[in-house]
Amino acid sequence: MEDLNSTYASLLTNGSVLVAAYAISPDGRYIVGQGYNAATGRREAFLLDTVPEPASLLALGAGLAGLLVRRRRC
Repeated sequence: MEDLNSTYASLLTNGSVLVAAYAISPDGRYIVGQGYNAATGRREAFLLDTVPEPASLLALGAGLAGLLVRRRRC
């Protein structure tokens, strides 16, 4: 288990929180639940897509490549 508020902090505006996750898709890709949207002042449903965006994958790949290069030099 992990704290979705920490994992998806970059998607939340100041004061917004994900209150409860109610379901996850069988393949683990989607999470649905309820949260508080500080921008509107209301409790709202949310749907999170857990597949990383391409920029995140690129950063991860670059980091792994850097680690491999460094390991080979040592």
